[in-house]
Amino acid sequence: MAEPQKFNFSFSFIEPAPHLLEAARKFADSPEENRRAVAKAVLDVTAAGRAIKEALLQNRDADLAPYLDFWFADSVACAQKLFASDDKEARYLAECLIQLEQAAIKSKESFLAEMKRLGIKPKRE
Repeated sequence: MAEPQKFNFSFSFIEPAPHLLEAARKFADSPEENRRAVAKAVLDVTAAGRAIKEALLQNRDADLAPYLDFWFADSVACAQKLFASDDKEARYLAECLIQLEQAAIKSKESFLAEMKRLGIKPKRE
């Protein structure tokens, strides 16, 4: 009987600093589209990552899709526009979003590489 193979992937997650999360909450209602889009994406992807992290710490099943397949949509383009802002809080939040996107991409790449290594095919519904 073959020994079961262990699924081993690296989950990259960034927990934004409290002041960045506070800025995101403040910007979430901004009339300025770039700030609002970046803030909402930061809050949503952070919540998705936290849910997975908590599930892993409690050794229970977790739905990885909300994090690994997070749709950043136009928020990355909005973040790039905020890099030129005079508001350092907006620039820091934009940088945070870019780092969150990179962490999600690294996590997804690691997960898919592990699936390939183990010969696991995704379910088609």
